[in-house]
Amino acid sequence: MSPRQHSGLLARAGAEPPPCPAPAGSAGPAEASATQAQLWFLDGLSSGDAAAYVVPFAFRLRGPLDVAALDGALDAVVRRHEVLRCRFASSDGRLLQVPGPTPPPLAVETVAGEDAMWARARDLAAEPFDLAVGPLVRTRLLRLGERDHLLVWVAHHAVADGWSAGVLRGELAELYGGGSPAPPPLQYADYAGWQRRRLTEERLAGHAEFWRGHLGDAPPAAVPTDRPRPAGQSFRGDSVGFALPGDLAGFAAALRTTPLAVLLSALQTVLARFGGADDAVLGVSVSGRTRPEAEPLIGPFSTTVPLRVDASGDPTVRDLVARTAAAALDGLAHQEIPFPELVRRLGRARAAGRNPLYQVLVTMGGMRPGAPEFAPGLDVEVHGLPNGTARLDLQISVDETADGGFAGRLDYATDLYDRATARRLADCLSTVLGAFADDPDRRLGDVPLVGPDEEERILDRWCRVQEEAAPEGFLQMFAAQAAAGRSAGRAAVVDGSLTWTYRELDRHTTRIAHTVRAHGGGPGTVVAVAAPWTRHQLAGLIGVLKAGATYLPLDPAMPRDRTDHILADSGCTLVLHAGDWEGGVRIDGPAIDDAPDAPLPFPPGTATAYLMYTSGSTGRPKGVAVAHRALGNFLAAMDGLVRRGDAVIALTSPTFDISADELLLPLTVGGRTVIADRARTRDGAALRALAAEAGVTVLHGTPATFRLMIDAGWRGDGVRTALCGGEAMTPRLAGELTERVPEVWNLYGPTEATVWALSHRVLDGGPVPIGRPLSNMTALALDGRLRPVPPGALGELYLGGAGLAEGYPRLPELTAERFAVHERGLRLYRTGDVVSYDEHGVFRFHGRADDQIKLRGFRIEPGEVEACLLRHPAVAEAAVVVHERSEDDRRLVGYVRTRAEVAEEELLGSLRGELPAPMVPGSVVALDAFPRTAAGKTDRRALAARPLAAPRPAGASRPPRTPVERWLTGCWRELLGRDEVGVHDDFFALGGHSLLAARVLARIGALYGVELPADSLFGRPTVAALAELVEETAPAAADDLLGRIEDLSDEEVARLLAAD
Repeated sequence: MSPRQHSGLLARAGAEPPPCPAPAGSAGPAEASATQAQLWFLDGLSSGDAAAYVVPFAFRLRGPLDVAALDGALDAVVRRHEVLRCRFASSDGRLLQVPGPTPPPLAVETVAGEDAMWARARDLAAEPFDLAVGPLVRTRLLRLGERDHLLVWVAHHAVADGWSAGVLRGELAELYGGGSPAPPPLQYADYAGWQRRRLTEERLAGHAEFWRGHLGDAPPAAVPTDRPRPAGQSFRGDSVGFALPGDLAGFAAALRTTPLAVLLSALQTVLARFGGADDAVLGVSVSGRTRPEAEPLIGPFSTTVPLRVDASGDPTVRDLVARTAAAALDGLAHQEIPFPELVRRLGRARAAGRNPLYQVLVTMGGMRPGAPEFAPGLDVEVHGLPNGTARLDLQISVDETADGGFAGRLDYATDLYDRATARRLADCLSTVLGAFADDPDRRLGDVPLVGPDEEERILDRWCRVQEEAAPEGFLQMFAAQAAAGRSAGRAAVVDGSLTWTYRELDRHTTRIAHTVRAHGGGPGTVVAVAAPWTRHQLAGLIGVLKAGATYLPLDPAMPRDRTDHILADSGCTLVLHAGDWEGGVRIDGPAIDDAPDAPLPFPPGTATAYLMYTSGSTGRPKGVAVAHRALGNFLAAMDGLVRRGDAVIALTSPTFDISADELLLPLTVGGRTVIADRARTRDGAALRALAAEAGVTVLHGTPATFRLMIDAGWRGDGVRTALCGGEAMTPRLAGELTERVPEVWNLYGPTEATVWALSHRVLDGGPVPIGRPLSNMTALALDGRLRPVPPGALGELYLGGAGLAEGYPRLPELTAERFAVHERGLRLYRTGDVVSYDEHGVFRFHGRADDQIKLRGFRIEPGEVEACLLRHPAVAEAAVVVHERSEDDRRLVGYVRTRAEVAEEELLGSLRGELPAPMVPGSVVALDAFPRTAAGKTDRRALAARPLAAPRPAGASRPPRTPVERWLTGCWRELLGRDEVGVHDDFFALGGHSLLAARVLARIGALYGVELPADSLFGRPTVAALAELVEETAPAAADDLLGRIEDLSDEEVARLLAAD
């Protein structure tokens, strides 16, 4: 944003621009500005590994070129702007900009070819600067031909900004042509001094108060990353260009606003669809030249302001742009508070590699169009020069072009994102901007992320089912094994010391089927099986299916009122039981033994195979009806995961559909089902022993089950395949399973899609996708208008195909709500799960559409916090829930089960090092064991209902224990303005920021004679941790000083602390 645009906006908002500073009229060292001090600190953090903080530009010069005149013009520009000759030095705790000589003459290099020229230019832009040595400007003329050159101009951001490049171009043109531009009215050092004098405590407090109210608890806008965020920031980056609507300026004018407000609104629309936060904070780069007199100056004037863009409530495009413009006007009036000071006053902790307020930055209008020509016949084009770095996750830069249009570029951190993701984001932004211009009165929900052609391509690729031969039902598959000569005599079921062969199981279940029919069961009826976890439960299931009835599993341990509701709601005709039920038929009684064993016809594929009751939103369980063909499709799709001769433990309650996988799948391939009694399913050591005794080769369970066994010392013990599902698999569990088992699968699926619908082969301990659809199934990620979202964007998961359930019997409205027919004719089930997918159709789970935590305006995915807790070596299991004491008192609480003793403060410290402050729980509670649901999952409701201990009273910080800790706490109290600092309090949570961190390290260096890395406080943000580092780094110095510190008077301590 140009200075004149900025001044105009301030005038529209009724705000007066600040007065213009007066020139100091003296050369020599001068105190650096707040911006320069921040860049000095950030440059130290990068350790010279990346040229992240440079301003690179290239001037393409086509035509006759006078190299000597160009060199003279460059020299004159540097002489005119003192800041371009500066280096930096620290003296008495202050950072100084020290003028030096002009840089050496312009060097000329000959390059062979266009590609070589741009490659060399990028290399020059990627070379870091030494701020303490200088020079901080680098120029090179690359000669491609006699009349074709590229002038590369690179400066450190501490001496120039994007607007400076426009000033440079204008002055070069005038000086190259022999002109004499008017002397600059000021030097940058004048501005730096004026800024320090202007920013009084009263003014800073007023600005901070505005930003506190403006930002509230809105989260930084973000896009899910393609890879986990590394512990340290490498600054590696790349960029992609993108097109903008040709008349963006005209569209903005029609809405009586600026192109920036339109761009911010469109970007937030895109980011909300990818990241899920409708109301979020974006960084906006502004020129910082708050008066027109500053326009002709070169220097690091530009600053960033964190703007909250609120797209919530599905507003119209026009309303959103108006909201955004108003927020921008308010924010620009309060831009002069230095960013580190703003962060400190807001109390936002900064984690390494993350900006505390935003991770997406927008820069608009860095170049001034209409600059004078260099010389007749010499055509000049100015290009931004990507240098392979990225300071933030994402940065969108938009510049005006010579023809009055706009060109866009998206820079992205390659540690986090693939090029395809960046390309997709840029394309979506172009599409949304075009949709804005087409109809500013449409609702945001009606704005598409992709154009019609791309939408059709997505649907053509994914909205279809690869129909194969109609799958057989389970009964046909089982009958084939029971009749096969090589399988009939093989063990089919193992229950303790008892074993049934396929032939015996087939005959026994046929007798059960005849008994069911004799007692009124059969096609069109529901027959329940209420037996303990024994072979009789499995036999009852198969017998009911053979009878043509619908199988209804009941758990004898279930509360009776719930059981009664299920029996009444299902219209159950008959109950098969083991003797502890009134009425019905004993599944192990003489009636079964005396029944005939003649085969019965197979039921049709459309008949209902089973009725599985799941938790309902109304507080009452609801039944899900699954047909034989859906069950058969699922079992056929799992072919290959369980093979002939395999042994599989059945340990899941039969009232959960996962039990169908464990009970039935082995019987379709000639394997054997090993029944685990209820007591063993809760004992990791007992399960481990059973698996070894029974020669189990395929182990199926929830993550909690595998955790139970691993904690009991299970090392794989001959298991070839682990099938894990039911809840999210953590990277740690994935790593532990792949270390123990040759083949690990993550499985996903709701009951309404017949057990599992997607699967993913897990190869390592990284983030675990839920995978691709099984055979004859399809998966789509759709938005709220049922349009397909592009890869990477968030959408609700819809499932379709042969595995879909019939619906909810007796609940037609709910069935119609959850099961719908897509416009392409495919019947789909709405899962309520939020997912994204990649170009290969691999889906990732991001939580529930209705269970996402929103705490103080911040949207939190509990899984991310839990993953951070699990990265601590002492943590074996973790869960994060919200405790609600009242409507106004909701708190995020973490629960852990640990392998070893660990302090709560240590866990909180590790979280603060990885997460934004709103995502860090207020407390972490250690439990001996997690409560479980009947399905073996972590019972989050039980955790949320646990009473919380009273919070630590204010001032209850732990005092220092050693002389070094005592000195550090005093230092922190003075710098942070705190009456009390405990040894485990987080420096950044207390209001520290990068500049204060630098002062702490400087004081340590002065006192102890050691130079600690610039990022020391990010890795060790507490007094205790930093004191330990000091003592490790300089033990002798520490020992020598201990006594001296103890003997210092209060007055001497005060003088020492002030010595910076």
